[in-house]
Amino acid sequence: MKYAGILAGGIGSRMGNVPLPKQFLDLDNKPILIHTLEKFILINDFEKIIIATPQQWMTHTKDTLRKFKISDERI
Repeated sequence: MKYAGILAGGIGSRMGNVPLPKQFLDLDNKPILIHTLEKFILINDFEKIIIATPQQWMTHTKDTLRKFKISDERI
């Protein structure tokens, strides 16, 4: 059984005054978290893909997944 873990708990304090944690900042019109997930989804060896994010950002994380139509059953 192989599980993938994406650690999305940083706040990006070294990036200066940014409005969101770095995993939600856009890179080429998509949040960094989405870019990361898309790569992990392509790897069929993983039974589960676990996103570790702070509780206060859980709703934002779920909303971001819906917005970008990320619905892989392994997440």
